[in-house]
Amino acid sequence: MERFRPRKRWGQNFLVDHNIARKIVSSAELSPKDIVLEIGAGKGILTGKIASQVKRVIAVEIDKKLCSFLREELKNYKNVEIIERDFLKLDISRFLGSGSRSSVKVIANLPYYITSPIIIKLLNMKGWSEATFMLQKEVGERITASPGGKDYGSLSILLQYHCYVEKRFNVSRNVFRPRPDVDSVVIKLKLLKRPRIKVKNKKLFFEIVHGAFSQRRKKLSNSISNVLKIDKHLLEELLERLNISPARRAETLSIEEFATISDSLGSINAT
Repeated sequence: MERFRPRKRWGQNFLVDHNIARKIVSSAELSPKDIVLEIGAGKGILTGKIASQVKRVIAVEIDKKLCSFLREELKNYKNVEIIERDFLKLDISRFLGSGSRSSVKVIANLPYYITSPIIIKLLNMKGWSEATFMLQKEVGERITASPGGKDYGSLSILLQYHCYVEKRFNVSRNVFRPRPDVDSVVIKLKLLKRPRIKVKNKKLFFEIVHGAFSQRRKKLSNSISNVLKIDKHLLEELLERLNISPARRAETLSIEEFATISDSLGSINAT
């Protein structure tokens, strides 16, 4: 019998299949020296399995009732700390301690409605090396997409700029209670020591990327000139000099081509 009524406002869909839970933990490739940050511990189906393999688990859960349940359920695990907070409002560095944090790994079953904000916060957070996420299949396909497809977009480039991204396995909607309307996927992120590409102006680079994909049905010359408020004809001339057709759409460009455009535009603005 369910002890908790899932809260829609927090997107609670509890994983109930222990075989899938073991596969997720296995994908994280944990070791006894690791510190694990678990985002959204839920009913703890992952937490105990993680705790038995690592040095320390910091489990963040927003639901007060679930936190009380977790503290009782996991009381025999002395290496588990339950934090009753909203991860998006939490300064997690307070709980990680001092010294080297290169061994911190992140594991999460991400609520569908706040997946992007959590990932963006993580990318801006220091002290982690790898992340294993279960998330909506559609979002996972966007994250791992390559140029040329409808799933490829600004989220693909954002994650692939910072991380090595790998899809691990699909997860059926039938292993959750309540059952969501969509299937899930488990992906693995490994934070790169340096961004995948070097750009002269990171802010400009992502402005161009977001601008191009915000109007992805338009030609590249139109979408970028509209967002950056620059002369369309000058931009067309620049793209042609770079051997990039102004008529191409954003989803056809590689991350390297976006970097080339960004660096060239940055050089023009600097003169």
